[in-house]
Amino acid sequence: MERLVVSGWEDDASALLQALREHARLEVIAVGDQYASNLVRARAATKLSCFQHLRQMVIDVDFDALLLAAPERADDLATLATVRGADLLLLGDHLDAEAMQAAATASFRHGGALAVLRPMLRTAGLGFVSDLIDADPRWTPEVFTLELWDERPAAQILRDGVAAATRLLEHAPVEAIASIAGVDREEPTTIAVQLRGVDGSLATVTIYGETSRRMRLHAATSNGSIDLESVDGESRVMLSPRNGAAERSVLRDPDMLAFEAQRTARILDGEALDARFALREAAVLHAVEEAIATACPAPVGQSSMRSILRLLSGGVDDAALTVAQTSNEPQEARAPLHLIPSA
Repeated sequence: MERLVVSGWEDDASALLQALREHARLEVIAVGDQYASNLVRARAATKLSCFQHLRQMVIDVDFDALLLAAPERADDLATLATVRGADLLLLGDHLDAEAMQAAATASFRHGGALAVLRPMLRTAGLGFVSDLIDADPRWTPEVFTLELWDERPAAQILRDGVAAATRLLEHAPVEAIASIAGVDREEPTTIAVQLRGVDGSLATVTIYGETSRRMRLHAATSNGSIDLESVDGESRVMLSPRNGAAERSVLRDPDMLAFEAQRTARILDGEALDARFALREAAVLHAVEEAIATACPAPVGQSSMRSILRLLSGGVDDAALTVAQTSNEPQEARAPLHLIPSA
């Protein structure tokens, strides 16, 4: 059993952690969160040592993998973990673009496995479409709409939606446009995004938060059209070839947490790879975040590409410089190790 530490606590985390234990042989040994109220609930749920000083947890605890489930200090924690040889697990819907890029960069630089967990995307229907595209690239979407409904906040669903769209497109998009709606503009319940590709491809992703889970996809390809709807654990797929009769399939969704944990195990064993997608997803998400904040079209990828090129040439990015500077802080200036002592 490998040892796992968690940075960031949510009350619904227990089911995912149990799936990782059963299917990826990852045993949680410590939880960190900068918010005291979260740590109280984490301690009640896990009975484990809980740390408010995240950096100290990563330095002092012996572990094999780090699960980043919150964006706070992600760059620092990811670098410290990968330098010591640990693997990284990223809870994709909880990390913003900056945190995602920092973690992916640390993994790229120092090695170790990188798994991006997105259980919502592990429906049987979306898996079928992905396998279809891999088997026959003529089914790669050129124009598509993806709609996602879920109980989570719209911002979290959006991160999954952007990741799904990025992987369905043949090439990374070059521009993002976004609009939001809702009573509270700071926490919108609906988000619409368009991603435009340099090859003329166009993806429209619409997010509806705080509602029952559902997914709908319509894609136009050079080989015909794809229609997918996933609801209540069932995926209905219709393929309409340009020169043939439509084919319909009904697929039962797997236990998505178990499926994601099994996929994580394969990544940790070197049989699958998320690292090649993570930096691209971070670049696209950064553009989407900028488009939402400014209400203007935002270009994709310039800052991220500079970081990648500097890594390839042996350069040092800003995140690494920040870590190098903060790692020299005096020992006595650090916060106390434990907020809640272990039993």
